Amino acid sequence: YTNSEAEKANVLANLSGTYTYEGVAWYAPPAGSTIAATVDVFRFFRLGVGTHLYTASVAERDNIIANLGQYYTYEGVAYKAWPLN
Repeated sequence: YTNSEAEKANVLANLSGTYTYEGVAWYAPPAGSTIAATVDVFRFFRLGVGTHLYTASVAERDNIIANLGQYYTYEGVAYKAWPLN
């Protein structure tokens, strides 16, 4: 998933044999948004596999950075989301 038009365009132009564009899955405020009551959703790249992991948990983010850096590259805040509670 991405909310980046540039990333979407790159995938469509260069990886259409690997990925199928399925359209918009949902709407989310962009990273850096100041919309009230939203939380950051963090994105990691899984090295050697080419997939992504997303989490809205700061504790999980910190644990992955501290203990799983050999498997995941932290890519920062992907977008914002509204929390469950």
